[in-house]
Amino acid sequence: MRIYRITTRHSQLVDVSTPHLPADLGFRTWSKISEITTSANVDYVEFTGLDINTDKVYLIFVNARNADTANNNNLALYVNDDNTATNYYRAVIRGLSAGTQAGTGNESAIVQSIPAGEYYAGFLYVMLGIDGKMRAYGTQEVSTGSDIRVQSTSVVSVNTFTNITKIRLQATTSLGIAQNSYFLLSKPIT
Repeated sequence: MRIYRITTRHSQLVDVSTPHLPADLGFRTWSKISEITTSANVDYVEFTGLDINTDKVYLIFVNARNADTANNNNLALYVNDDNTATNYYRAVIRGLSAGTQAGTGNESAIVQSIPAGEYYAGFLYVMLGIDGKMRAYGTQEVSTGSDIRVQSTSVVSVNTFTNITKIRLQATTSLGIAQNSYFLLSKPIT
């Protein structure tokens, strides 16, 4: 089994399967649950068979491209087949080469404004709040060459859940997740 950790200074996943000194393990180590590399352009990727009551939190790494070469795209986050965008609220803070932006909305877009045909990368934490609402936070880099955008996004569900057993990341345009996009789902090792 491969064991991963997130480094506190660089927010990167590091293979720590080989023995390390305790000081090398940082604040938390992570175990891979599943990884998906898309073999074609797809509408969404899904992680199933989850149990957040046992796992407590999920960390998803994303390295993907907007397959739609004509339109900007968002990547929506849904849980447990609650795939209605207005059943979620989101807030975003974005730094662009032209300044900063912030906003809120009644939608589930965890990654926003991915330019047509461009790449995005980042990480997402998904939790079940003590109020029973799904709570997610992510930081992403979205770019169009020299126009690099960094954004932090939060999404909270309207509905409450007793467990999270499925996570779906869905493009807002048809077949909007490009071939060879990569998604890694991990959980903490306790």
